[in-house]
Amino acid sequence: YRQPSKSAEAMQTEFRNFGDTKIVQTPVFKQTNMLYKYPHDSVAKIRGLVLEDTYPYIIEVTGGAFFKTSSIRRVNFLTGEIISSRRFPNKGLHSYCGLGIVGNSIYIGTRNINTIFVYDKKTFAPKQIVGRKDNTFLLPRLGAAEVKGLTSNNFDKVYITDGSSNLYIYDNFMAYKETVQVKDGETYIRDLAAIAYVKGILYANINRKNSIAKILPETGDVIAWLVFDSQSLYPENPNPWRNTLNSIAYNSFNSTFLFSGLNWPFMYEMKENHVNQMKNVTKKWIEDNCWSDRKAYRAALRKYENTGRKRIINIPHDQLTKY
Repeated sequence: YRQPSKSAEAMQTEFRNFGDTKIVQTPVFKQTNMLYKYPHDSVAKIRGLVLEDTYPYIIEVTGGAFFKTSSIRRVNFLTGEIISSRRFPNKGLHSYCGLGIVGNSIYIGTRNINTIFVYDKKTFAPKQIVGRKDNTFLLPRLGAAEVKGLTSNNFDKVYITDGSSNLYIYDNFMAYKETVQVKDGETYIRDLAAIAYVKGILYANINRKNSIAKILPETGDVIAWLVFDSQSLYPENPNPWRNTLNSIAYNSFNSTFLFSGLNWPFMYEMKENHVNQMKNVTKKWIEDNCWSDRKAYRAALRKYENTGRKRIINIPHDQLTKY
């Protein structure tokens, strides 16, 4: 199992000056070191992405609320070839979102039904949970409103985002531990989406933004911003409003990152630039290019809270586990 290589205190000292004033601006690094461009199924809307232990395979969750089906797939990211897959019929807003590996299991989050599905990492078969009748965890009442992103440190913690500024932390049996609010200085950062855990730091997509926040999971502090120019990555995109990132995974074999966008026909591999900091970046620039300006998640959160933190759509629990 991988464990953090540095303490939270050491990372704070390295990336930002957390003295009494807390006035230091978060550094911004433009990501230009794209190493390779790989083909990918453009029909697949990636909802979760993680690299397998066997190179060069990734596991991804695809689909969405407006898709008839969701799927979990094993893909050779070098060629785009789908090696194996398992499909799940969507029920209303019941779609899969977020993916994490815990030991030999895959944890997949869902939208609006507060359920985590567990599958065998090798076969994708439903994996019955000890002490339960099926392969699901129901998220506790104190937890996330819905799952937008899910990852694990593959040791003892599972992290979930729900589109707000909250980062929810659970143990491997989805017992709620704590909620950490993500903030850049004194400003809370909402619309957290896909996340990846890398050496003690969380990398989080901001929904509908071409930015990734590097977050200390212990405190929720954003210690750096990674920004992308999606227009140069996919200039011929027929849907410019889809020119935003929506997935990220760490390639531990090469110490690189894999990422793609909404229905992009390819996937990029990049080497993180964490040295050449952008100069003369104002707080207004960070607000416009890194922070989310959407408020849609608030309506979803109110809808969720009005149900008494129960499943929003009426699907009998025993039917969910057929998938």
